[in-house]
Amino acid sequence: MIESYTRRPDRIAVYTGLDFFGSDLDSARTADLVGCAALCLERGEGCRAFTFNADERVVRGPNCFLKSDSRSADGNAVAMSGVMLRRSDPDPAPIVVGAIDPKLGLLKDTDLPGADLTGRPHAKATTAQACRLACVADDTCQAFTWIKDRKQCWLKAAAVNSRFVPGLTSGIKTTMRYVPIKIIPLDR
Repeated sequence: MIESYTRRPDRIAVYTGLDFFGSDLDSARTADLVGCAALCLERGEGCRAFTFNADERVVRGPNCFLKSDSRSADGNAVAMSGVMLRRSDPDPAPIVVGAIDPKLGLLKDTDLPGADLTGRPHAKATTAQACRLACVADDTCQAFTWIKDRKQCWLKAAAVNSRFVPGLTSGIKTTMRYVPIKIIPLDR
């Protein structure tokens, strides 16, 4: 009985502009961040984190994503995320990630020629979003270019030059530091 009590979270670290991607346990539609946190608490020990999409233009489908972990992080101006903290967990250190914001960090109709990480397009990235996330997840990637017509994702070691090319989308990774805006104690 004591073991299960000490495993329950007793506080939540809340971040703005941070998206925990992948590791989804479930998704749902909620009114706000508080509702999303409540779903994670209801889920129990398996839910270690969550991301709430606060974009008011998204009126259908899930906007709350429950996570089994928070290891894969990216910047996203419309995201608010929380990490469940147990009594024994220290307050979280800042999260520093190489991020490409999907709203603010994309360069439409832009090519970043050269500096390809490999001589072939990324095999698993089949959309611009998947290409962006492949770059975010790869520590050696500093930028990407998505060729829509060919459905090709090119991960880049650098972004030295850019040029206007219709139908291409690129993004450049920037180092972002996220500190919780609040650590909310849970009354249990």
